[in-house]
Amino acid sequence: MHVYGSVSPAALLHNLSIARQHAPTAQVMAVVKKDGYGHGLIRVAKILESKVDGFAVASVNEAVNLRESSVDKPITILSGFSSPDQIDLLAHHSLDPVIYCNEQFEMLESAKFDQLSIWIKFDTGMNRLGFSIEDFVKPIERAMSNSSIRIKGLMTHFACADDLNSQFTSQQINRFHRYSINSQHYVSLANSAGILRWPESRVGWIRPGIMLYGASPFPEIPAHQLDLKPVMNLYSRIISKKKLSAGASVGYGATWRCTDETHIGIVAAGYGDGFFRSASSKAKVLINNRKVNVIGRVSMDSLAIDLNQVQNAKVGTPVKLFGDGLPVEDLADAAGTIPYEIFTSLNPRTVTLTED
Repeated sequence: MHVYGSVSPAALLHNLSIARQHAPTAQVMAVVKKDGYGHGLIRVAKILESKVDGFAVASVNEAVNLRESSVDKPITILSGFSSPDQIDLLAHHSLDPVIYCNEQFEMLESAKFDQLSIWIKFDTGMNRLGFSIEDFVKPIERAMSNSSIRIKGLMTHFACADDLNSQFTSQQINRFHRYSINSQHYVSLANSAGILRWPESRVGWIRPGIMLYGASPFPEIPAHQLDLKPVMNLYSRIISKKKLSAGASVGYGATWRCTDETHIGIVAAGYGDGFFRSASSKAKVLINNRKVNVIGRVSMDSLAIDLNQVQNAKVGTPVKLFGDGLPVEDLADAAGTIPYEIFTSLNPRTVTLTED
């Protein structure tokens, strides 16, 4: 087994409870896109299904996968659909696409189906997907003119909710509420950052994503301060040990050199598994509850670590890459990225996950 890990149902449900504590009157649409943020789409959905009101995914394929795995709760497709061929699948599986452009309406109006529920997305400033909020009435009226379409709700998405010093999120919230205040439809604004720090967004349906998996959406606030627990513990093992003399180099490019006699270990994890090359000589791993340095360049299938402080480690000793005691945020910082990218870069072909 190359890289392996465990997923904690208890931690996942705990993090869901934190979302509910912040928005006790809202309905919960758990975001499980990109293979449940790398934790396993079906595994995560089955753990959460009885505790949430619905799910959100990115693609039609993910939504169909959930339905064919007997997930019966409402499923919202955040990226909607892009081809008329997908409409039959949406209707057949009772999936709720997000509609964000007139071309999607044109495809719906040319298709034949009995009934389809949709979310209409409005752009309040992110300028990615959504109808202009100034044209609020037009897409709603267009949907209501089609007897086969039912509007499930209205949504928007925040651009800067992870920046607590930015006024942009308040502007987006106010803009959305100004137009939707008299609407009879459900609304959905809050992502994880909105749930945790923007109270005015905690209405209708909330969409917890990264927080469910125990990572903070805020660069300056660690997850434990938000009472979030890591859901995944990811490991590999030492596959070789060496004792190097002062001046010896380690890894590709000879970018790291021993200043003294150094014991090193080679760990069976690399960028091919999702351990970023950009974390070379900056990340730490955990061995026997002690943090040790990654040294030299991370290779495709392996990385090197400094064992001077844990010389009792041997071939076969487990090495924690992130999880309890070593937050995923630490690896993300070392790699110059965000926890979202760490989770979703895990390679399911080489990383084996099981439930605790």
